Amino acid sequence: MDTFGYKEEDLLKEKNFIQANIAVDQSAFKLAVKKVLKEGSLFEFPFSMYTKSGEIRHVLVNATRLNPDNIDVYIVSYLDVTERKKSEHAWI
Repeated sequence: MDTFGYKEEDLLKEKNFIQANIAVDQSAFKLAVKKVLKEGSLFEFPFSMYTKSGEIRHVLVNATRLNPDNIDVYIVSYLDVTERKKSEHAWI
């Protein structure tokens, strides 16, 4: 999350990641979380988030829930597609 200006301790201050309020659309973010919890994974989910400075960045999120030794572990990656979206809109 350092890419977006957040330090680990910034996000750990919150009780959970949803309460960190970095999602532009909280309902879409909650939908993504529910999907991972129910289905175990998420692939290229389009998501917009705020950087610490307030800029909006667009990302595609991949997430997988693992459960080794009955402990939930989440592997999450993202691809920042903000510049791609800007280029696409420039062509329209």
